[in-house]
Amino acid sequence: VGEYEIVSEINGVQETVTIVIKDTKAPDLKLKKVTIYDDEKVDGKNDFIESVKDASGDVKTTLKTEIDYSKIGTQDIVIEAEDKYGNKVEKTTTLTIRKDTDGPVFYGVSSMSVTKNSSVNFKRGVSAVDARDGSCSFTVDTSNVNLSKAGTYYAKYTAKDKKGNTTTVNRKVTVNH
Repeated sequence: VGEYEIVSEINGVQETVTIVIKDTKAPDLKLKKVTIYDDEKVDGKNDFIESVKDASGDVKTTLKTEIDYSKIGTQDIVIEAEDKYGNKVEKTTTLTIRKDTDGPVFYGVSSMSVTKNSSVNFKRGVSAVDARDGSCSFTVDTSNVNLSKAGTYYAKYTAKDKKGNTTTVNRKVTVNH
């Protein structure tokens, strides 16, 4: 970028030409959507920027939107990219703020058949996983299961995530003769 003079001479005649090179192309800005929970915050504009490129190599990005963290749902986020020659581009993406109201999900809690008077590990093969927290501990209430008498009973499994969301499921336990 700049002005350059080129002097050439042909058959004793000198000619001077001025060449002006300008950057008129705005930066290439790609944004991504972001989803957070209501007790989190984004780490500024960079959380929304997937990539930003410009031939000048020097790009300034600006978050043009004031984020309302009290608003549950989706809001538009505008980011501007400007190169050192004043070429600008604005793009819009979304920020979704959600409440964490989902409890953990149980895996491996299928009906089971056991032999009368047997010893049973009710936690074996069972896990509780929260979408946000990952693996969660859980309790098993077997007070309604009588392993010394044939019949159908239910064990109660309960898990709680860090936000206090609780999931309870019942597991059918058949005690055979």
